[in-house]
Amino acid sequence: MPPLTELQVACTQRNSAFELLRILSQVFIVLYHICYIWQGKEYSNQPFFQAVSIPLHIGVVVFVLLSGYFTIKLKPSGFVKLLGIFIIYCLPEVIYSVATSKNMLHTIRSLMFFSNSHFWFVKTYLYLFLVSPMINLWLKNATERQRWYMVAVFAFVACYMAMTKGDASMSNGKNLTNFIYFYLVGNQLHYYKDRWMNIKTSTLVLCYILFSGAIMTAEYYTCGNIVGKIVHQLSFPYHSPLILVGAIMFFMIIGKQHIQSRFINYVAASSLAIYLIHGSRPYLPELHGIVCGYLQGFTESHLMLFGEYTIYTLFVITACVCIDKCLTPLWSMINHTDKRLQDKFKII
Repeated sequence: MPPLTELQVACTQRNSAFELLRILSQVFIVLYHICYIWQGKEYSNQPFFQAVSIPLHIGVVVFVLLSGYFTIKLKPSGFVKLLGIFIIYCLPEVIYSVATSKNMLHTIRSLMFFSNSHFWFVKTYLYLFLVSPMINLWLKNATERQRWYMVAVFAFVACYMAMTKGDASMSNGKNLTNFIYFYLVGNQLHYYKDRWMNIKTSTLVLCYILFSGAIMTAEYYTCGNIVGKIVHQLSFPYHSPLILVGAIMFFMIIGKQHIQSRFINYVAASSLAIYLIHGSRPYLPELHGIVCGYLQGFTESHLMLFGEYTIYTLFVITACVCIDKCLTPLWSMINHTDKRLQDKFKII
């Protein structure tokens, strides 16, 4: 096993349960993309896959809740590292796009890959990364009442206004406002950790099963009609209130566990790489579609097919982690360069 990077060493000092949450969030993201996007509309629009996609959609929410729970530490080294990872894993797509470009305008857009990237999560997370020092400073000095007031304000804007179509800029919850909302909620989980840590795990698991089961059942039996649209709107988009409730319960269930695992920490350090690699265009989405079509030929049972997709998801994640670990020397070089920036630039 290669030597641990600075980030990985830091992770060994943290409860591995939270690092497991990072891994599980990526499992959910990859499996959701397979079930909701890459297997084709003929299957994706089926009630079964519409239903199972709802609990899988919490992956991004859990990831941002974790950021709020521990708070983002904005450092020049971290900023360069985030950009470095993004640039390296976007290069194949940029090269392909430039090579197949039909005009100068398209070439310029291809080279401006960050602003034109389809990786909406990374772009939005970078915005959150940049504003996090000011949010952290406010959280450090805010009273309990002020904290709840700010959560309520962002819930009104990011959730209510988006869900009621009152603000087009809040559509789908893929925006900085919604991420700040998740970040604040994640920090609230840390603020009140002594309370929810005392809740029995069995109670949380039962509540989560009943909650998720109820939503999935409602989605399954109402899929395609007006009631189904309401259920979907309340539980699926990132601005929906129920997706956050599900993510919080899942967060608490795993976060309550006491795990110390160097292996989990080692794999979790590649969580961002998993996101960037698994859907890299143009070839991997096509490959996933081909594999899904192949697997669909083995069974007519949607439940069995979902099991096959899960196994394939684990294979994809393993491959992504292996690719990321093969680039360890490159990340080590970036880390070494980053350290020189640490003492020269300080934001806060």
